[in-house]
Amino acid sequence: MRTQASSTASRKVRSAVPLAELVVDPAYQRELDERRVSRIVDGFDPALLGTLEVSARNGKCAVFDGQHRLAALKRLRHDNVACVVHSGLSVADEARLFVQLQTERKALPPLDRWRARLVAGEEQASAIDRIVKAAGYEVTGSTGASAIGAVTALDRTFKLDKTGELLAQALDLLTVWKGEPKATDGALIQGLGLFVSDHGRHPKVQSGDVIAAFEEVPARMILRRAIAQTTNGGGSATRPVAVLRELRRTAGVRGRPQKWKPAALHSEKGREYDEGNGQV
Repeated sequence: MRTQASSTASRKVRSAVPLAELVVDPAYQRELDERRVSRIVDGFDPALLGTLEVSARNGKCAVFDGQHRLAALKRLRHDNVACVVHSGLSVADEARLFVQLQTERKALPPLDRWRARLVAGEEQASAIDRIVKAAGYEVTGSTGASAIGAVTALDRTFKLDKTGELLAQALDLLTVWKGEPKATDGALIQGLGLFVSDHGRHPKVQSGDVIAAFEEVPARMILRRAIAQTTNGGGSATRPVAVLRELRRTAGVRGRPQKWKPAALHSEKGREYDEGNGQV
């Protein structure tokens, strides 16, 4: 990577630096994202830590790449961390390097990350892959009636119940529109997941009547109506929630949602629907 020449001669060495000697300069650093720090802490893996890029300053080292990793290490009570220590940099040099590192770092696309997760044997990715294939689909970036590229939507729907049963039900309903344009849109998948989560025990869902209702309306029409309810369309809903509303309207499901329970969905108890919680 080529960088703009610094105002003074500089050099760099790799060294373990005590956390107590590391500081963050708010003059150019972004605001700390506490949720990002928590994610690093929760899934901490030393092999993924890498090295921090820091600049030696008056007995301290200013971190210009790695402040979130630094904050995570402090929470985990580590003593030191591997750093590339630059010397001879001005604050302006640090700021330039900070910008270049952030803009030139390319995020791994979701589908590329998906393939790596499968090869690594990640439990959630493997479970989702089995569910998708059982429903007659495939996670791929190619086009086709059976192609699903919306990895993020699959992940989020899976996490609604963390068992995969809800995702399987959502994909089963998705086959109503198989082969249609927009039929594997991520918002439609998430919307179906929310629909099954809220109304999986409704008589229309249990009896299959909802399928006939969905068949009457193309997927692209549901999405078009949903977009009008989002912030981009002048509304306030997120796209998956807007799709949920359209699915409710299309299916004729009204009343307060009765949360779906995986263990009860196919049982006699699960087929019961309390009239106080919903009306056909």
